[in-house]
Amino acid sequence: MKKGSIEVIDIDFVGHYIFETLWVGDFPAIGLNYTSGTEHNSIHEAIGVVFGGGIHRNFGKVSVFAEYVHVEN
Repeated sequence: MKKGSIEVIDIDFVGHYIFETLWVGDFPAIGLNYTSGTEHNSIHEAIGVVFGGGIHRNFGKVSVFAEYVHVEN
């Protein structure tokens, strides 16, 4: 590790269920987060929840989607 460097590992486990409507699919998202970071030889760890939602639209074999999720530690 270089002097003054920061290393962060972030792991998310997120589930969602798509509610189909006429034009788009809406989905809530919820899950768990694990974050581990090392800065100046000290280790910081946190477990939190992930929540948010999004929409998607299928165009033949291509799907376009937008989502927002927030991590709360």
